Amino acid sequence: MTYANDDSVNPAAFKASLREEIPQGSKVEIDSRKVAPGDVFVALPGEKTDGHHFVGEALSRGASFAIVSKKEKELLSSMSFSMRKKCLEVSDPLEALQGWAKSVHAKRDVQVVAITGSLGKSTTKEFTKTLLEGSFSVYATPGNYNSQIGLPLTILNAPKQFSVGVFEMGMTQKGHIENLVSIAPPDIALITTIAPVHIEFFPDLLPGIWRAKKEIFSHPNTKVSIVHEDLLRYEKNTCYQTFSHKGCPFVLPFLEEQFIWDFMAARKIAHVLGIADETIQTRLHLLQTLPMRFQKKELQQITWINDAWNSSIDSLRYALLHLPEPKTVSFTKKGKTVQRKGEVIALLGPIVDLGEQSQKVHQEVGMLAAKYADQLLSFGEEGRDIVAGFRKGGKPAKHMPSKRAFFLESLNRAKPGDVVLVKASRKYGLEELFSFLS
Repeated sequence: MTYANDDSVNPAAFKASLREEIPQGSKVEIDSRKVAPGDVFVALPGEKTDGHHFVGEALSRGASFAIVSKKEKELLSSMSFSMRKKCLEVSDPLEALQGWAKSVHAKRDVQVVAITGSLGKSTTKEFTKTLLEGSFSVYATPGNYNSQIGLPLTILNAPKQFSVGVFEMGMTQKGHIENLVSIAPPDIALITTIAPVHIEFFPDLLPGIWRAKKEIFSHPNTKVSIVHEDLLRYEKNTCYQTFSHKGCPFVLPFLEEQFIWDFMAARKIAHVLGIADETIQTRLHLLQTLPMRFQKKELQQITWINDAWNSSIDSLRYALLHLPEPKTVSFTKKGKTVQRKGEVIALLGPIVDLGEQSQKVHQEVGMLAAKYADQLLSFGEEGRDIVAGFRKGGKPAKHMPSKRAFFLESLNRAKPGDVVLVKASRKYGLEELFSFLS
C-alpha cells in the first residue's frame, strides 16, 4: 500500500490502508510537531490539549492523511476542501489506531515477548533486548511506549523485518493489559513484580493489581507465563514458570538489587528462548541501565542520584537501600584544614494515583526516608505529608511552596560530600533539576 500526497487521495483509500503496514520511511504520529512528509497523523485528545487542534498543521507538514473523529464537525467544516479530503473520519481515533495495529501485527510472523509489572518493566525490556540480540533479530518497545496509545504506535512504526518483538505493557486500570494482549498476543509473558502503584483504581490494593497485571497471561496464544517467585503468594498456579533475583551466577556491571532483579527476569526469558548462560555471559558488557533510573552524577564532590523517572514506596525503598555512603571531605576555613562528613539529602516529590490512600502513603514515604536520609525537602500538597512523616523521625525537613523554590533550595542545601537522591512521579519532571546544576 502506498499513499499519494495530493488531492487525488480519498477516504476510501485511507480506510483500506488501516489494514496495511505503513510504507517504508513513513511513521504514524500523534504529535503534529514530529510529522514529516508521508506520515500519518492520528488526532487524539490528551490531558493538556486535543490533537484535533493540530490537524491542519500536520497536513501542512506533509501528512499523507489524518485520522480524526467524525464528531469534530466544527473542525471539519472549517477546513479547505483539499485538506478535508485528507481526513479519515472515524467514530473513535484511538480505537482506529488500535485496530490498525492489531491488523498489521496479525500479518507478521514474529514471536512476542510481553513484559509488565509495577516496577522494572522498561529496564527488564531493555535487558531482554540486549540478551536476545546476539541470537535473534529483535525489535523492542521504544522508550516507555507501553500504553493504550504507545503499544499501537510501537507496532505500526516497527521495522519490516524482525523475528522477536519485546513489548512492554503498562496499565493504570483493570482491562488495560487485556486490551493490549488482544492487539499483540504474547507467546511469552512475564510479570516483574507487584507493588502499590496506581492504587487509586484498586481499592483492594495488591490483590487487585495482581489480577489486572495477570491479564498479560489471558490470551490463548500465550505458551509460557513467567512470574517472580514471590508472586506465587497471590496464586499458586503450577503452570507459571518462575525466576528469582537471588543467586545471580554472573558479575554484572551494576550492584543495585533492582537491576539484578530485572536482569534475572531477562535471563529467564532468554532461557525460554533457548539461550544458554554461556551465550548470556558474552552479552553482559552490553547491558546498560536507563536514564533517570538510579543514575549517578558527581558534581563538585556531591553525589547526585537521578531516580526521577517515577516513584512508589517500593522503588523508593530500593533506592534508599542502595545509596552510596556520603564522603568525608577536607577544606580550608580561616587558614585551618577542616573535615566535613557528608549527609544524605532526600529530594522527594509526590506520588500520583494514590486516591484515598494518598495521605497515609505519603506519610509512610517520609517515615521510610527518615530511616536513611539526614534531611529532606519536598513540595506540592502531598509533599506536606512527606515532610510530616520525615519529621516523625526527629530529623529536619522543609516543604517548599513551588517546584522552582524546591530546586533552588536543593542547590543551596547540597554540600561537598553529600549524597542527594532526587525522586518523584513522572508527572513532576524532577530531572529538570539537573539543568539547574549544569
